[in-house]
Amino acid sequence: MMPGFVPLMVGALALALTGCAGGAGEGEAPAAGEEVEAPAEAEGGESESTDGDAEAGAGADLGTITVGTTTYRVIEAVNCEPVQSNELTTEVFNSIAVAQSAEGEDVLFFAYTQEQSGARANFVDYQGPEGTLSTQQTEATFTVEGGVLSGAAVLVDDDATESFMAQFTFDLPEELVSC
Repeated sequence: MMPGFVPLMVGALALALTGCAGGAGEGEAPAAGEEVEAPAEAEGGESESTDGDAEAGAGADLGTITVGTTTYRVIEAVNCEPVQSNELTTEVFNSIAVAQSAEGEDVLFFAYTQEQSGARANFVDYQGPEGTLSTQQTEATFTVEGGVLSGAAVLVDDDATESFMAQFTFDLPEELVSC
């Protein structure tokens, strides 16, 4: 990832968490494909946290993100409308999460799927005590089923000198918002 990408995404997260929660209608899902990495449409059951996700704040417990040996509790998650595209790639899924360690350290977590010439690839970006990390040359593995994003990725720093295994499972709101 480019060095300026994470700060740009931090700004997008701040915007998303401060009031743009009135986005697209619920139940909409990004383009479906063979490798279903887009949020699944609600079929019969709703997550217990769908109504108050935007206002959930620090009291919410939506799941966990583990990076290396540290586990962070997800306190906020946003399901973004995929809007980023250029001549080469189209974004088909995008989510942002804020999590906290038991010691109160905050982390930002971004999971997204891009499509190029019909082929999809999953990516993760992360900013926390371990540093600014991303999937860079590798692909993340994740799925969204029943409103839960879960998967794993090997994250590396910008210099590709340090790597961390990341595992994550957390509730993702059905409602898509502009991020």
